[in-house]
Amino acid sequence: MDNYKGSQNQKRLEIALAADRNMEIGLHVTLYSALASLALSGSFVNLHLFLKDYDLERVKRLHMTLHEFTGKYALHLYDTTAINLGKSRGIYGNKMTLVRIHIPDSLKVERFIYLDADLLVLTDLRALFSFPLNNNVAAVVSNTIIKNVWHLERDALLKCGMPDNARYFNAGVMLIDARRWRENNYTEKCVALMDKHPSQFPSADQAILNIILYNRVAFLPEKFNVPFFTREPVLDLRFHHDILCHFLDSPKPWDIGAELIHASYPAFKQFLQKTYFSGYRTYAYFDIEKVKRTLAILITYLRFWRNAHKTKKSLYA
Repeated sequence: MDNYKGSQNQKRLEIALAADRNMEIGLHVTLYSALASLALSGSFVNLHLFLKDYDLERVKRLHMTLHEFTGKYALHLYDTTAINLGKSRGIYGNKMTLVRIHIPDSLKVERFIYLDADLLVLTDLRALFSFPLNNNVAAVVSNTIIKNVWHLERDALLKCGMPDNARYFNAGVMLIDARRWRENNYTEKCVALMDKHPSQFPSADQAILNIILYNRVAFLPEKFNVPFFTREPVLDLRFHHDILCHFLDSPKPWDIGAELIHASYPAFKQFLQKTYFSGYRTYAYFDIEKVKRTLAILITYLRFWRNAHKTKKSLYA
């Protein structure tokens, strides 16, 4: 049985996110859309933000983005510099994603929603927060099984003993029982497995979570983590409602050139314009971190143009 006493009329929600400066634009859109989805509910939201390289000015920007929700949220900031992220190389050399497995140890709450900072929330998060865990440590969305995932990820998971018909989940949206997590030392177990295989998993901690939490998760309705990729499908706010949109792969809608190449940029822009970064242009906003990220994900741009060229050729074949 799930002992949680909440309901969809929950008046206080706990939500956690992790972001470095490369994710700042996405963080603003994710936070704004999350609170906008709850605007009429009367709910209060504790936002637990695990940030890297955010000075007081950047924190001020967050409050400016969320100013219309004043009195309906509180920001709780956590320093990530002291977190031991282990030996994993992360994703594209960025280890920020690894912070996710440390969050339950830092939050003294019964349960919380973890969100990646590349989401657009178009659904009421109270239903997610009150979802019955039934003695599982987390609830996640799965829309595939291991034998169907990318071959490098699949082979690594199989080598660790996972059955090929096991359901595979994306870890960008999770409802976590923090108490049960701590009681079972899942952070320690995740770090130990990552350190044993520091470069084996392309998705870094996501694969680790699939292994450590195997048979210990409940499955959410797919609407709580709907993937949108750079080329397709197209997010159209006229037709897509009551879903949590996840901008998977790179380039992201805020990366250089996204205005020209990201299929869902128009929808993303509608929410971007309601944030502090309403005038943001991907080609006009540069700093050293953005340059580093662009170089790190350069292969994804090359892949995009190669696939686009193949599509164009097939149209005229």
